[in-house]
Amino acid sequence: MLNLKYFEKLIALRNAEAPAVNFGIPQPQWLTSHSGIRGARLAVVINAQGRRIEVELVMEAADMDCLFDSLSRQRECIERELGFELEWNRGSDVGPRKVVAYLPNATPFECYDWKEQHRWVLKKLQELKKEFSERIIDIRGG
Repeated sequence: MLNLKYFEKLIALRNAEAPAVNFGIPQPQWLTSHSGIRGARLAVVINAQGRRIEVELVMEAADMDCLFDSLSRQRECIERELGFELEWNRGSDVGPRKVVAYLPNATPFECYDWKEQHRWVLKKLQELKKEFSERIIDIRGG
């Protein structure tokens, strides 16, 4: 249950440094965060096989294809404003659409680096929420 301990420590740091970030109940591999966007959520994912920590914008609404396509057309501008590249995953016909920021070569199973990983996660959650919430509202027409 090291992953749950990882998320517990993330939540504790959030309480101290980023109280505006809201989390759901930790799951073994992920932790969701309220995005403020109907039909979209933010998630923190431990990708042990890929040795990385991911912060994802997950779109699951009925209009997810329209949202994803509209956002992907703005990809260059979004990534320039954020200052980093994102991974854009359209997924299968029935699965959610995802836009992912990731911290490569992360070692979530070794506690020594957690605090820096957690700070990175909190920063990316706030950046993605800020960048995508207004864009999605605009795409949906207000």
